[in-house]
Amino acid sequence: MEFVIELLSALQQQLQQIETSDDILAIAQEGFNATEAALLTLKSFIIGYTFKDNAEEIRFFKELKPQFYALMIYYVQVYHTETHKPAGAKKELRKYLKNRMRTITQFSYDNREFYKYVRSGATYLDHQYYIRNQYDIAIGFDIPYFDCDPRFSTSHDYKMALLLANEQLSQYFDSSLKALDDTRKAAGWLEDLGLGWAETKAALIEWIYALQSSGAIYNRKKNSPADVRDLASFFEQIFDIDLGNYYRTFQEIRIRKNRTTFLDRSRECLIRRMDESDMNPR
Repeated sequence: MEFVIELLSALQQQLQQIETSDDILAIAQEGFNATEAALLTLKSFIIGYTFKDNAEEIRFFKELKPQFYALMIYYVQVYHTETHKPAGAKKELRKYLKNRMRTITQFSYDNREFYKYVRSGATYLDHQYYIRNQYDIAIGFDIPYFDCDPRFSTSHDYKMALLLANEQLSQYFDSSLKALDDTRKAAGWLEDLGLGWAETKAALIEWIYALQSSGAIYNRKKNSPADVRDLASFFEQIFDIDLGNYYRTFQEIRIRKNRTTFLDRSRECLIRRMDESDMNPR
């Protein structure tokens, strides 16, 4: 099993590097690609490998393979969650995240006996759960069981992977909800000031991309400049505005005759104000 352990370690190191990105969708996509490649390598190895005994086979399908599969499930779910987030109202976003969390809670409830078995450290059913070709109607099986390659699957290794993935997803949803609450508190404070955006959405998007490109706003938690997604979300909440597909708007800005209409006008207004102050010093 040394090869499997080294493969898992290499994957984890690769994912640590991927996770340094500020783009959650890019992390999910690249994380999925890396995990899929590792799983294909793992499958090829196991199909040609002969386990020394049942104990080694159980260890692989109970402890090792589920770690690979759990990562794939995690990145798929993160990508799905991020690409289906409702735009606009934070109340709807919070409701959406809560509903996603409920699916995890429901899984734990529906599989409470298996969950209890795993958490208790029991082993008396391991020979049925984690040995290939040991299906028993009395203990049930996962829906994908008969669709999987029997050389690389047991009746419960996928369920174990789901359990592990759900633990990671719970942390992801908790963090997302906490970030939403923290931003909402900040936005609520600014809302009391009565601030609003008086220009066009395109002007705000132009400004956001300028701020991001200059690196003027810093993400202290990530120790790097804030990305466009973070800035767009921040200003949407502060000004209670839905910027829609800001990436597409940016592409439209790029092909305009004057790419920096708002920034140029702002510069002119600032210079005019300075000139007026020079002429009328206090």
